[in-house]
Amino acid sequence: MDSDPPRIEATIDIRSQTLNLVSKGKWIVVYIELPEPFNVSYIDVSTVMLSEAIPVDVRTPMEFGDYDNDTIPDLMLKFNRTLVIEHILGHAHSRNVTLVLSGSLHGFVTFEGVDTITVSVLIGDVNCDGKVDISDVVQALASYGSKEDEPEWTPNANFAPPWNLIDICDIVTIACHYGETYP
Repeated sequence: MDSDPPRIEATIDIRSQTLNLVSKGKWIVVYIELPEPFNVSYIDVSTVMLSEAIPVDVRTPMEFGDYDNDTIPDLMLKFNRTLVIEHILGHAHSRNVTLVLSGSLHGFVTFEGVDTITVSVLIGDVNCDGKVDISDVVQALASYGSKEDEPEWTPNANFAPPWNLIDICDIVTIACHYGETYP
């Protein structure tokens, strides 16, 4: 008789908590924490899936650390942003989307965690609040000149070529949509 392996609850944190579905970028970053006595170093990365559909982008580095400074080790993984957006567009029907991350540890233990993000399809809506206003311009300006993988990078502000660089073209695109709202 087969039985399901034991499952533990993981804490996951998707960065950022907002996702503009029309902005550009390469990855969605997810941080995973496990309850004691389990350790994220035992995660079999090849088994990790986001919403049972999207595997970890194994071409990107994974990092061990304490991202949220809570003394609990975490593992940072990256998922292909385009695949995540396609999944959300095919399955989500509201602005708040819950994503499930699952996988297994080396051995017979599986884990699962959930996080909810807010999405927008409004060009220029950097903070995904359903309107393009001064706060979107300010957030984009705060990441002006940054490239993907730099600390200041804000993928939700990347609306115009050259892609993967926040520059004047992105600021102008946001400004052109200033005042627009999403019903």
